[in-house]
Amino acid sequence: MEYLSLYDYLGKVPGQDLGAKVDARAREQNVVPKQRRISNPKWYDGVVYLYPVDFLDEYFKGDMSKVKGDTDVSSKVSEVNG
Repeated sequence: MEYLSLYDYLGKVPGQDLGAKVDARAREQNVVPKQRRISNPKWYDGVVYLYPVDFLDEYFKGDMSKVKGDTDVSSKVSEVNG
């Protein structure tokens, strides 16, 4: 089973809020994440959680609107607001 961090899965920094939401859902579904230590002085030094790709696929279901700053959602809001 393949495990990825949210950063690796999304291709960008997810932020603490999204990370907490994903972790809460994982706990609800009894998904046990793995951990990886990261040491990058420019970005982050600490532990990140890794989740099964199948779980992440199910969580996001192709809906990247859960990711802050999603351009697709921004364009839809612009269309509605004219």
